[in-house]
Amino acid sequence: VVPGRHSPASCLSFHSSGKRLFVAHEGDHRLQIVDCLTGKADQAPSKIERETIQLVHATHHEDCILFTGSGKSHIQQPVGQKFAVNYMSVYDNKTLRKFRGHSDRVNSLSQCPENDTFLSASNDRTVRLWTLQSAGCLAECRLPSDSTNSPLAVFDSTGMIFCMTAQMSNLQGHHLHMYDARNHAAGAFAELQLSVQDLSKAIVDASAVIGGGQAMPVDQATTLAQYPFCSMQFNASGNQILVGSSCGISLLLDGFEGTIQKVLLGHTANGTSKAACCYSGDDKHVLTGNADGTVDVWQVDTGSIKQRLDGAMGGGPIQSVAFNPAFQQFATGSKDVAMWIWGGAQA
Repeated sequence: VVPGRHSPASCLSFHSSGKRLFVAHEGDHRLQIVDCLTGKADQAPSKIERETIQLVHATHHEDCILFTGSGKSHIQQPVGQKFAVNYMSVYDNKTLRKFRGHSDRVNSLSQCPENDTFLSASNDRTVRLWTLQSAGCLAECRLPSDSTNSPLAVFDSTGMIFCMTAQMSNLQGHHLHMYDARNHAAGAFAELQLSVQDLSKAIVDASAVIGGGQAMPVDQATTLAQYPFCSMQFNASGNQILVGSSCGISLLLDGFEGTIQKVLLGHTANGTSKAACCYSGDDKHVLTGNADGTVDVWQVDTGSIKQRLDGAMGGGPIQSVAFNPAFQQFATGSKDVAMWIWGGAQA
């Protein structure tokens, strides 16, 4: 366990080498770096007061990260500066470049696994494509007209496809648009929709399985289905998407059709906290963090819980979960950061 600061770990991001874990503590504007080989803090946490920090994302360079602030800094700044994406060297704590263009809070960052391009999705109703090599925006994708201002965007494991999702403004479902990263100017090659009716039915069915035949009331399931998504991740083969909802539910979607394959309904998924979820290294399991500090290990092919772990180590609700891309290791973030050795369903 790596002791945290005064606020929970709001975001975790491993470097592709697996040697470093970057941790954002939004509440007290601190960046923490963990040495994954020793399980100890790599250096003293950095205080980021001007920009603040709420999202952090590793880049291909081991000493460089992308991060965004919450826009709640006590230091007065222009809007473009307040919601900029920052490219920072953690070696000397210097900002290398600022990517300005967003006018509202950024919800997600995604680095292309094959090159220096990355995606940012913002509450200003845009998803932007950038490259670390220059400050200008390469492309801008606008949300469908009938969507809210809470989009997400993520590359698949090849970097050739990216997906953008946004909730419908009438709360009747979610848009999922697929883009060819090499031909994004042509627009989405697939425009999929996930309806609240389908999601509500899937939640009711999942609750009946977990409850031994006792299903959740339809109105309660519909309320949960109307929460916005808060995270999104492709599996390695790109044929499945793991989505976390703000109500605490995690979904497994077909990566080509956007249909619901499994609903991972944890025992604390009641709308009081957002889902924290990730795939295991072999994509055979999904890890989900719970509000009571436990971590559920789900089997992807059956959608059933294989094991429940005490992940918070007394540090409160799990805010974030991430799997090491190079080693059999995963991390959970609450008040403290816990590093785990992965042993399949017997972690």
